[in-house]
Amino acid sequence: MPVNDEAEIAPKEGADIISTIDINMQDLAQSALEKQLITSDADHGTVILMEVATGEVRAVANYTRVTEGVYQEKFNYAIAGSQDPGSTFKLASYMALLEDDKVDTGTLVATGNGTYKVYNKTIRDTHEIGTATVKKAFEESSNVAVAKLVYGNYKDNPSQFTDHLYEFGLNKKLELQIPGETKPVIKNPENRSWSGLTLPQMAYGYEMQITPLQILSFYNAVANNGRYIAPIFVKEIRRLGNPIEQFQARVINKQICSEKTLKKLQAMLEGVVTEGSGKLMGSPFYKVAGKTGTAQVADGNRGYRAKKSYQASFCGYFPADKPKYSIMVSINGPKHGYYGAAVAGPVFKEIADRIYASDIQMYSNVADHLVGNTKAPEAKAGQSKAVKKVYNTLGIKTLYAAKSAYFNSVDTSNGIIYEEFSSVKGLMPNVVGMGLKDALYLLGNAGLKTRINGSGKVTEQSIASGTKIGKGLLVQLELN
Repeated sequence: MPVNDEAEIAPKEGADIISTIDINMQDLAQSALEKQLITSDADHGTVILMEVATGEVRAVANYTRVTEGVYQEKFNYAIAGSQDPGSTFKLASYMALLEDDKVDTGTLVATGNGTYKVYNKTIRDTHEIGTATVKKAFEESSNVAVAKLVYGNYKDNPSQFTDHLYEFGLNKKLELQIPGETKPVIKNPENRSWSGLTLPQMAYGYEMQITPLQILSFYNAVANNGRYIAPIFVKEIRRLGNPIEQFQARVINKQICSEKTLKKLQAMLEGVVTEGSGKLMGSPFYKVAGKTGTAQVADGNRGYRAKKSYQASFCGYFPADKPKYSIMVSINGPKHGYYGAAVAGPVFKEIADRIYASDIQMYSNVADHLVGNTKAPEAKAGQSKAVKKVYNTLGIKTLYAAKSAYFNSVDTSNGIIYEEFSSVKGLMPNVVGMGLKDALYLLGNAGLKTRINGSGKVTEQSIASGTKIGKGLLVQLELN
């Protein structure tokens, strides 16, 4: 009841938000992530699945460990979990080097025994690769190689390197439709915290803060032939069923790098899976491109040595020859191994395999293999209503639908033709092609007696159709 005399504001029906999330993909992403977090006994993790061309986020899952083996959604790491990206950032370092023609994919780099000392810091590789090409060094995720190349080529002018990162757009927010995104931190020589170690450390993904979604968007640009777009979570707003606003991904950079550089990077990302550290993500059915990442996580102001904690990640896209989806998997604090391929890889592979298996549009040049009887089933002549119902249920088109109650059918390669049949009083009906039930019904109505031989459908009748007949006449039917 109104408590005053003023006009009340009438309630207005709310609008409907049409999300980009696919319920089946979301379920798959959550299941795959949770399973791997339990296996790794990790602290937390996130997985994001995005459509390459549109930027539409199809699934995003975030889980935090609450007790042993139990994970819940507590924090959106995908958009707010900023930290050092580690080796997944090497894609940006090599993009800068290739754009400036400092190196080519065949350039040789000496990694020695897998260590490289800059000032008082020794940068290490997980395994020795000796002297290798730039492509091989990327595929094997060599920290020494990328640190040597970036430091050696940009130490006299570090701004040239960081300017590229800014041009790529890595220092800016994605301006998402949902709140909570953390601004990335990409240093430049003017920052107070810049030191002699910053440049080589940045080369392999340290001394910076980037979210998993920001890294995924960068990789998605490479998959999208250089078109860098911001992800979207909402594609439409409707009121009373009518669209009142539609959304498309904002273009951050129409061409993130030259086409020449892009082709080389795409080949390098494919090489990671076919020849390098990401072999576990490979599939015999489709091509995968991506990069493994392993980063030591700093413990706030106490630094990296306070507690040995790692982040394992894999960022990539598939099918590599015609990219449709890009995926970022990041798992923090795994207790049983910490390499990106072994910890994050299984999540990527399970999601990619399941999506590929269920999306026939991704199959290229696959011939149809038809099994069993692929011809339209032969229909007995007879009651048109019954036969049409069967054909409609089987999805068989009819070239001519009979209006009369009974018909004869002719099978053609393009469908079924109905030939109308009308029974005329005093004349022998045509029951050839009919089943016994329909034939007996028509002959009985005509006052004829029948003798039956065989089973199946009527192949012969002893009195020709159209012959004058009288009641009580005997007609012999042959069935086969």
